[in-house]
Amino acid sequence: MIRSTAGILLVLIFLTVVSQAQTVGTGEVADRWKMALALHPTATQAFFFDSTVTAIPPEIKRLTSLMQVRFIHSPITDLPEEFYSLPLKYVEFYGTTQLDMSEVLLKLKRCRNLIQVTFSELDSFVVPATIGELTQLQSLAIWNTRVVTLPETIGNLKRLENLSLAATGIDSLPITVRNLTSLKMVSLEYSGQQDIPVNFLEIPNLTDILLDNNPQMDMDHVLSQLLVYKMEVVSMRDCNLIRLPEAISSMKTLKNLVMDSNHLTSLPAFITELPEIEWLWVKNNRLEYLPFDIGSLTKLKYLEVSSNNLTELPLSLNPLKDQLVNIIAGNNMFSTTEKDRIRKIFSKVYLEL
Repeated sequence: MIRSTAGILLVLIFLTVVSQAQTVGTGEVADRWKMALALHPTATQAFFFDSTVTAIPPEIKRLTSLMQVRFIHSPITDLPEEFYSLPLKYVEFYGTTQLDMSEVLLKLKRCRNLIQVTFSELDSFVVPATIGELTQLQSLAIWNTRVVTLPETIGNLKRLENLSLAATGIDSLPITVRNLTSLKMVSLEYSGQQDIPVNFLEIPNLTDILLDNNPQMDMDHVLSQLLVYKMEVVSMRDCNLIRLPEAISSMKTLKNLVMDSNHLTSLPAFITELPEIEWLWVKNNRLEYLPFDIGSLTKLKYLEVSSNNLTELPLSLNPLKDQLVNIIAGNNMFSTTEKDRIRKIFSKVYLEL
């Protein structure tokens, strides 16, 4: 079965057609490839998953616009040399794989346009040292995959900007992360750990951290360690917070603060003393009111306070009516009169009440 979206998405899903057959001759598989390549010569994406197709033909080189490839529980055992001549930007591995990952990563060095590699849902995965050959990488995502640590060669990725280690349980990083001078964002979501990994603070220029879904983590301790950085984004969704960690008050460069789905009943006064805040997310908490001087956040553009117990929005927000872009405040306890007032004042703002 072959399908496309707007003529640019190539999805090779042999599961439905091929797996239902008792036997599939190599000629039939080759014919399917010919048809796919003929129908979608300008395809930009190719997904390979759950099939009896164990090889990609050299003819894949005809897909000269192919930028993203995703392998999902694919039994493909080898990739042709022509694969590495494609203009790939994103290569993703989901679930079990039969590929020699060390060799694949080494050869992906030839893909000069490659900026992101993703590993997900791989059992007992050891990140090959050859990952360090991909010096062009800007993003590396390893998530929902149990790993112990990263290889020392990770320090070779001087262009790396984003590193996701979500749901890996990783508790230590190699000292060579000190060489990742371009690294700005790290995700430690679902870490299962009480603290950040050993050597984490060797990362030299961190600005963004995602700590979502870590109810066991000591956020006061973690955030106090991060004060060595000029943080711009801190996300703590589903972290079982009953109050905002005091360390936040010292993060004067913070632009985006996310605290959705916790147990906050109020926001501390210091929240209004964060001069760079543009995004404030406090969805699904227990807030009964917002700080009366929240309007002191003169750069605020996006306010998300839905699913709380608010009865009004502070009048101090009124002067921000021309700069606010979104106010998402549905599922609160606003009266009809308060809703009408909000709609009148913030008539140019996208509202959800």
